[in-house]
Amino acid sequence: AVHARLDLLNGLEAATVLASLARMGVRDERAVAPVGACLLDRAPDCEVKHLVVAARAYGKLGLAGQRGPCRGDEVFGVAVQAAMDHPESLDCAHLTMMAAACASVTGEDHAIAKGCLTKLQPRIQEVIRDMSPEQMASIAQSMARMQLPASEAFGLIAQRAIAMDTVPPYAALRMASAWGTLQLQDPALVRVLCNSALNHLEVLDLSQLLPFIFSLSQMSSQCSRSQQTVATLLKTAASTLARRSPQSW
Repeated sequence: AVHARLDLLNGLEAATVLASLARMGVRDERAVAPVGACLLDRAPDCEVKHLVVAARAYGKLGLAGQRGPCRGDEVFGVAVQAAMDHPESLDCAHLTMMAAACASVTGEDHAIAKGCLTKLQPRIQEVIRDMSPEQMASIAQSMARMQLPASEAFGLIAQRAIAMDTVPPYAALRMASAWGTLQLQDPALVRVLCNSALNHLEVLDLSQLLPFIFSLSQMSSQCSRSQQTVATLLKTAASTLARRSPQSW
C-alpha cells in the first residue's frame, strides 16, 4: 500500500517509513529500495534532520554506505553532505542518530563516515550540555567505534557525568564501553560509573556486568585507587548475582 502511494510522500514521510522498516527489522530490498529511491528523489527539498533519520534507519538495517538496489551509499551520502554543510541544524537527538549511522558504516564508505563524525565534533561539543546521559553515552560509543582520537567531546561528557554523580545503568554500560575501547584513563568517571552500577544491580545481569567490569579495568589500568573501586564493584556484583541466580555461577 505504501509503495502504491510513494509519489504522494514527501521527504519526511519517506524517512518515517524507512525508520518504521528499521524498527521492524525489515531488510528485504523489495520493501526498502522503493522507499529509499523516493527519499533520494525528495532529497533536494528535505530538511537535514529527515535525511539523518533515513541514514540512521539504513544504519540499523546494516545498509548505510552499502551499494546495491537499496542505494545505501547514496542515502548515506546525501545525509553526510547535508549534516556537514549544516551542522547547526542538528539537535542532540539527530546528532546522536548521525553518529550512530556513521558508526554502522563499513567498507568503502568508512572513511567518509569517519570524516563526517570528525567534522561534526564542534557541534557535538556545543550541545553536550543539553544532552541526556543516554545521548552522551551513545555518541561516545559511536566515536569510540570509529576509533576517533580522544577529543574534547569525551572530556565534556565525562565532566557532565561526574557532575551528575550517577547516570542511568545502561548509559553507564555504554560510557564504560567507549572509554574502555579507547583505553582512556579517568578515575573520577570510573567512580561515577561504578556507583551507577551498584545503585542499579537489580536490573543488570551477568552478561552485561562482565564486559562492563572489563571496560572499567581498562579505564583503571594506571590508577590503583580506581582498581580498588572496580574490585569492590566486582565483589558486590558477584555476591548479589549469586543470591539472585545461583545457577548462573
